[in-house]
Amino acid sequence: VSSTPSGFINDPSPDFKGSAEINSKVDLFLDGELIGTVSADSSGQWSYTDKSLKLRDGVYQLTVRAADQVGNQSVESEPLSFTLDTRLPRITSADVAPAFDENIGDNQLIYTVTSDDELPVTYSIDDTDSFSVDPLSGDVRFRLNPDHEDPAQPRSFVVTAHDQAGNSAEQDVRLD
Repeated sequence: VSSTPSGFINDPSPDFKGSAEINSKVDLFLDGELIGTVSADSSGQWSYTDKSLKLRDGVYQLTVRAADQVGNQSVESEPLSFTLDTRLPRITSADVAPAFDENIGDNQLIYTVTSDDELPVTYSIDDTDSFSVDPLSGDVRFRLNPDHEDPAQPRSFVVTAHDQAGNSAEQDVRLD
């Protein structure tokens, strides 16, 4: 018997899926409590969705037990642990990049995005033609040779922090 999800999730009403003996009844237990029963189909696949189930952020263990059509029960599955995290990362860096000199060459470090989250965070940027961001450190580089008088050069960018559960937060950043 197998089931999903695993790892980090951000849906308080997750879908559970797995496989068991063909046409068997599958009992689902969350932290030891029965939350539902479903039937495996003719290929042994099953799924369970209960949108009224509203879990709180935290760590959970899902186990399942199947019973065939005659009533023989399997042993309870090994627990599948997952962490529910619905909190968005909080970007803690300023919304204005510090002033930098013009005509200093391209690929200059101009800003570092930082955030506060319980899970590891990666970063992305909207304008990859003019800027680059290191996904782990948050260092933002200006790909162009800065020329403050050039109206075609960008005056802002948007950074996004992504956590492992799939939550993300954006921040507009102006160039000073």
